[in-house]
Amino acid sequence: MRWLDTLRSRAAQGWSAPRGTVADGPLLDSAFLTQLEYLSLRVARSGTTGFAGEHPSRRKASSVEFADYRDYRPGDDFRLIDWNVYARLGELTLRLTEASESTTLHLLLDCSASMAWGTPSKFRAAQRLAAALGCIALSRYDSVRLGILRGTEAQAMPRLRGKNSVPRLLAILDDLKPEGVLDLAAATGYYCRTTRRGVSVLIGDLLAPSGTGEAAAALRRAGLATTVVQILAPEEQTPALEGPLDLIDCETGQKVITAVNAEMLRLYRQRFDSWTADLQEQCAGQQVAFVRCFADQPLQDMLFSALCGQVLQ
Repeated sequence: MRWLDTLRSRAAQGWSAPRGTVADGPLLDSAFLTQLEYLSLRVARSGTTGFAGEHPSRRKASSVEFADYRDYRPGDDFRLIDWNVYARLGELTLRLTEASESTTLHLLLDCSASMAWGTPSKFRAAQRLAAALGCIALSRYDSVRLGILRGTEAQAMPRLRGKNSVPRLLAILDDLKPEGVLDLAAATGYYCRTTRRGVSVLIGDLLAPSGTGEAAAALRRAGLATTVVQILAPEEQTPALEGPLDLIDCETGQKVITAVNAEMLRLYRQRFDSWTADLQEQCAGQQVAFVRCFADQPLQDMLFSALCGQVLQ
């Protein structure tokens, strides 16, 4: 299903597919960055990493957030005894409070050549979405680790933490270029070798014969609460092609000679719907959330409509 670049049309009047530039405008403006500070990541208790932060933890600790009671045992801190309970019942009972910890947000970004397609390009939309999610995490004292997926491996960038790391994250993302091919399952598995616990968001077009289910399974086995975000160009859902065409796969160079008519477009849309439904089923089978967005969709809509309840709260 990888989208094919149209090199030339053998129809009477040529057709050229629109190609968006990769770098058109800033990733995020200052006003939008301010809005992001009101959001935080949705993190399960099992996804915290042990460092001080703002997410509820499985551990108990001294804080103002009440968690539970338990009976006093020799060696316990007398300061944790609830003396009001003792005055009423004559029993030594400890008042337990909840620890707050941070998490690590793993942003896995498809950097293959097919992501350059569209107006605006899918890659620019993916860069902006990753930037927004990363800034939300950094503003809440969570860590961010960026995984650049190309070929069969993943390049893991140094872990970032704290608001002062926002410019560094934006600079790294802004410098990335989409190129080459991607084996999604292999690259994701490679990244997961050194990854344990946290939250992960895999962002890409998923335009490959297979690999999405395997990638989701690898992330789940690594202990990551995962959301897969598929970003497509509108032309990939409803292509505006007509006539005899030579099509070249933008990643592999494979050539297809075909003639596009109304019946072929109908079959294409039918297969497109079946394919996207299958992707959702593969992710659901691994208990991984799946969100589909389009490159021309405003970033605010991606965050506040599509991702709220999955990644954000």
